[in-house]
Amino acid sequence: MKQEEVLEVSLRLSGFSDVPADTGIHVRGEVNSPLVSIDVGVGELMMAREIGCDSVIAHHPLGKTNVNFYKVLRRHLDFMKEEGIPDAEANEALGMLVQKVRMKTHPAIYHHVVEAAKKLRMPLMNVHLPCDEIGRQLMQRRLERAGPKVMDVVEALTSMPEFKASEIKPEVVLGDPTAARGRTKLVVAAGTNGGYHIAKAYFSHGIDTLIYMHVDFEELKKLRDDPTSKNLILLGHESGDSVGINPLLRALKKRGVKPVPIGILGS
Repeated sequence: MKQEEVLEVSLRLSGFSDVPADTGIHVRGEVNSPLVSIDVGVGELMMAREIGCDSVIAHHPLGKTNVNFYKVLRRHLDFMKEEGIPDAEANEALGMLVQKVRMKTHPAIYHHVVEAAKKLRMPLMNVHLPCDEIGRQLMQRRLERAGPKVMDVVEALTSMPEFKASEIKPEVVLGDPTAARGRTKLVVAAGTNGGYHIAKAYFSHGIDTLIYMHVDFEELKKLRDDPTSKNLILLGHESGDSVGINPLLRALKKRGVKPVPIGILGS
């Protein structure tokens, strides 16, 4: 299978029309028995060669897609607009996040893994936002059937195979699990979590329960100190990513590809 075909499958499943900036092909080649991992370093490239895989598919951005990762953060604007957050306020909240993410690229040795793959002649690609969007859609369907309390959201998500397989379960880290969940917003598939500023924008405009995949502790402390904060649920990173990766793996298997997943829960 060609790497471009893998991308086409991911776009079809996610509903995207174009390959996003955080997804791409780094070292070209065929994909028949790929090692598939959320994170890929030189060790995973060597492991792929050792166990007879002909290629590697990473989830998280690498090389140029890591540098361009900040571009997909604009999806936060779409999600905030859906909830009636004014453009000026949404852009201000997003601006804080974009600055933080862009500054992280400066100390990053961003091309190291890609160069290693070239030296090893190991085909390498990554699929990030499309898988996250696949996962978001699946989780959103679960949320629509959840009961009226915050804890009902946790239970609905925990019933999914990926969360069942994880030692880290969805957790209420802010607010009251027994409270009515009210207006609930799942904020994933926007690059990364929105941190304090985006959460505050949601809470200020009628969202009662917010769901992130994860959040920095310093951002959580700000939310806990802010009297306008309401309920925040964290999913867990590995399990949350796995929800969107597994449908892609199943689709590739139907096309004759034999993926070898590592660290993909519920696969």
